[in-house]
Amino acid sequence: MTASIVNLTALINELNDTPIDRTATTQLVAEVGDKIRIDNEIRTVTKIAGRWVTLDNGTNISRAAAAQGRSNYLVTVIAQPKDIVKPGYRDHYTRTVSANGNRTFNNGDELAQALQGVTLTMLLNVTYALLPHTVSRWDHLNAGQRSMNARCALRAAIRKGATTVAAIDNMLDQEV
Repeated sequence: MTASIVNLTALINELNDTPIDRTATTQLVAEVGDKIRIDNEIRTVTKIAGRWVTLDNGTNISRAAAAQGRSNYLVTVIAQPKDIVKPGYRDHYTRTVSANGNRTFNNGDELAQALQGVTLTMLLNVTYALLPHTVSRWDHLNAGQRSMNARCALRAAIRKGATTVAAIDNMLDQEV
């Protein structure tokens, strides 16, 4: 297993169309089930017999070609960004300052604007007044998680018609 990782690292470092050491690449396709990229299509190795590799579409290719395909597949997989947030998702977020002076982001909706600069205590008091059964479930969470849960619960209550942003804003004005 370690030899395959070392060979893979060497292949990734030589991404330019340089010839690949055949002894190093055959280890990359040593197992049935490996994915490879051949002719810009992702294929799976189903059988290995001698110098030939059978793919999921029934095509037979040489081990060297399969090794090159495995290298091409791994390079494209490794080159993909590892961010779990979809591209463009954060584009509509606005930068603001929280009640304790830290920089933060919000989605800029009406509720986020109404809650801008509100302390956690005020937020939990308003949430408790509207949804008393929810706040106690968050006692074991840290401040950021409680704030996030309270804001999500308020958004859900607004969506269900149980309250409005104006009512929340009025309750916050009475808290101050």
